[in-house]
Order: sequence, then C-alpha cells, then structure tokens
Amino acid sequence: MADNGTRKTIPTPPARNIGINELSPTEWRISDRMIADGDPAALVGFIQRVDDAFEVTDFGRPPGASVLLIL
Repeated sequence: MADNGTRKTIPTPPARNIGINELSPTEWRISDRMIADGDPAALVGFIQRVDDAFEVTDFGRPPGASVLLIL
C-alpha cells in the first residue's frame, strides 16, 4: 500500500485524575476525581482480589466485560 501522505490517528482519551477507594481488604472502587463525588459518571471501574488473582471491571469496556489478572 502506497503512502499518500495521509495518516490515521487514534484519538487520545481525555486525561483523568484517578482515585482508588478501598471498599474492603479485597475490593477497590476506581473513580475519576475530576468529576464531582456522587456523580455516576465518575465511576471508572472496580478491582476485586479473587484467590491469587485480581478481577478488573472496566466500565469503558462493553457491558459485562472484565479482565482477570493473575500475579
């Protein structure tokens, strides 16, 4: 494919000031601190420890999608 001088760019996601709030010794809420407390739009996701792994629920992914990280 020839380079005709045009390039595709991937949009940069908006900057976030991420906060992590411990809900329990095995659960954390991830939120955008640039959005007012109590506003549901501030919620970014959750992290939960499950045995020797961490389950990450990212609300930026399609509904029901989650990632399992094993350390």
